[in-house]
Amino acid sequence: SLQRLAEWECTYYATSHGSRIYDRERFLVKLNRFSEAFDKRDQKILDSLKESPKSLDQLAKVGIIYRRIDLEKDTLKSAFERQMLEKHLWRLHQLAIVFHAEGQWHLR
Repeated sequence: SLQRLAEWECTYYATSHGSRIYDRERFLVKLNRFSEAFDKRDQKILDSLKESPKSLDQLAKVGIIYRRIDLEKDTLKSAFERQMLEKHLWRLHQLAIVFHAEGQWHLR
């Protein structure tokens, strides 16, 4: 979906993060950074799974999206961490990079 957004030719782009309204040039820069953040999160997940298979609960305590200290203090961030990790894991599963068995996520 990020690639499809980059193909849209608009004068202005409205987002729910940052300055909220961008011209095309600035939007593409922001979109690229957003994509890079996904890649970094994916890599952190894969690095954690290289150590050993983990459940979603175990991964949610690592601090992949938010800092671990923030997760310990903020239950809302903990909930978002878990939710976003689940989406990353299922996408990685669709790409045949990880698989889920017996309650744990594994590298292929």
